[in-house]
Amino acid sequence: MTDSPEQRFFDAAAVWVDEGSVGNQELIDAATRAMVEGLDSTSLVMLASERATIDTQDLREVMNAALDELRIPRPGTIDQWTTIGPGGRTFPRPPTDVIHVEVRRLPMHAPEVQVLIWVNGQEITSVVGPGVHPFDMFISGNDLEATDEPQRTMIAGDEWEWDEQVVIARDDNTVKWGWDENAMMPHGFVFDAAQYDAEIARAGADHSWEQPEETAARLIMEGTDHKTLAQYHLSTGVPGLSPEPGEFDLHLYESVPGYGPGYEIRVPIAWGDPEDVALRALDLLSTGPRTWRAFWFCTDPRRTAPPPLAGPRWIREPAP
Repeated sequence: MTDSPEQRFFDAAAVWVDEGSVGNQELIDAATRAMVEGLDSTSLVMLASERATIDTQDLREVMNAALDELRIPRPGTIDQWTTIGPGGRTFPRPPTDVIHVEVRRLPMHAPEVQVLIWVNGQEITSVVGPGVHPFDMFISGNDLEATDEPQRTMIAGDEWEWDEQVVIARDDNTVKWGWDENAMMPHGFVFDAAQYDAEIARAGADHSWEQPEETAARLIMEGTDHKTLAQYHLSTGVPGLSPEPGEFDLHLYESVPGYGPGYEIRVPIAWGDPEDVALRALDLLSTGPRTWRAFWFCTDPRRTAPPPLAGPRWIREPAP
């Protein structure tokens, strides 16, 4: 949908309220754009002429005065799915937002492969930070799928420092996206459910971005019997090419309750066709760990004893 000048000025004000003084210049620039787009009020002119170094409280007062004069609601006074039209008129956001999802390889970024999301032609992921790796988004079910029960999904950022989470909910023939109070998004989105479902399913099934080792990793992660591994207190990491030529490594973690620091375990298999590698890897994982050829180290370097489940071909290696 095409937003009104009033909506765009409200959006800038809503984001500035969240950011504080960091976004002073952006708010001032938004006031200038609003004037160019035809909005006019005494306080809007004052806001457009301010300097970025203005005191935050003073800028807030001018901003609120401009919103009031233009009959635009102040941020926090309307819900996320209310749209602002000409003259400040408000109405429910129609289901005309359009989503597009792509997996892109971005060299020199972390992660190198990211799920990027566009809404109405604007890429929204990098507003916050890096996109989520597709394995995290799609392996254990499509995290963007809309269900009757609202679900919270991380779409960007670093989960250890800062992330952007969206609340996804199905509402009859629409899908709604909403945000936490501290989000960088000024309003929610309302999608037509048919368009949304088709795009999310397409994105989840698209593996064209994969390198051969990523194809093998995905097939292994999708086919692993986690219940069987859990009997040995094992969980899995992301498989990948080994530093040893011609080998592909399975990565596992053992942590026995009450036993202390856990172990990281590397199980190499011969590299080859990705589908064949995955089949051999899954067959190997279905056997008992004591039969594996494996390398291990403990997260506590003082511990030199091998994991309790180690077999005769388990070798200790230095921690990375």
